Amino acid sequence: MNAFSFLCNEIDTRLARGESVRLILDGPCASGKTTLAARLSKTYDAPVIHMDDFYVPWSAKTPERLSQPGGNADWERFEQEVTIPLLQGICFEYRPFIPQSQSLGEPIAIKPGPLVILEGAYANHVRLRRAGNLRVKLTMPLDIRLSRLQKRDPDHYPSFLTTWIPLENLYFEQMAQDDSFDWILPGDVSENDDA
Repeated sequence: MNAFSFLCNEIDTRLARGESVRLILDGPCASGKTTLAARLSKTYDAPVIHMDDFYVPWSAKTPERLSQPGGNADWERFEQEVTIPLLQGICFEYRPFIPQSQSLGEPIAIKPGPLVILEGAYANHVRLRRAGNLRVKLTMPLDIRLSRLQKRDPDHYPSFLTTWIPLENLYFEQMAQDDSFDWILPGDVSENDDA
């Protein structure tokens, strides 16, 4: 059973019990998180909140900040704009971070329903994980991930090798170990545009 089918079964079981599901879908870059989140969103008509919208700007990426596991994520803003209203079950808006302009974009409206998907690396950060009640880590062999990254963005591929992958590794080793997830599932190796 692939990750999509497995999660559909798990979500259906929880929804049938009358539970709402706040799915954290974490994992290293190019492991299939974005593609899986999109499939689940389409199947359940569920909103997706992307961690890519909550990176800290370059001005805040100090050596001290980046030395912290998951320091690349703006957990302070995520807590205020997502976690608090999500746990209250109310509609809310958040402004996505735009890397090109190093600014916040137009607000994105979120109406919580039976399923909300929190997708991206750092989503299971200890300062963020209370937003979810089903925590899943996707895995993928490193060679496949590197091939995807190189095809997806050859200009930035070297920075993945020297900066972003080491930061993710620090996060998974020190902040989001395997036992902090409910399930660890293999990503779909047939996908080629995953994040």
